Amino acid sequence: MLHCDIAPGHLFFDPKSGHLTGVIDFGDIAIGNPARDFIYIYEDFGESILRLVPTLLRRNAPEWMSEIRKWYLLEAISGN
Repeated sequence: MLHCDIAPGHLFFDPKSGHLTGVIDFGDIAIGNPARDFIYIYEDFGESILRLVPTLLRRNAPEWMSEIRKWYLLEAISGN
């Protein structure tokens, strides 16, 4: 299951620990490739922050970054 709208306004963090404490707005939920969920992190924060995602998720970084970029470009050309 994908959130499909992971963006700054939909994530809550504990200011002291920096840990994620909540996620809201599941109106766009779908089934699909997990890399799709991180396109707005790429768009909103850039590649330097996005590079933290594979490490946090214990994924193969080069392959994962390529997948996220692919989904970002597909979203951009589809106009959604």
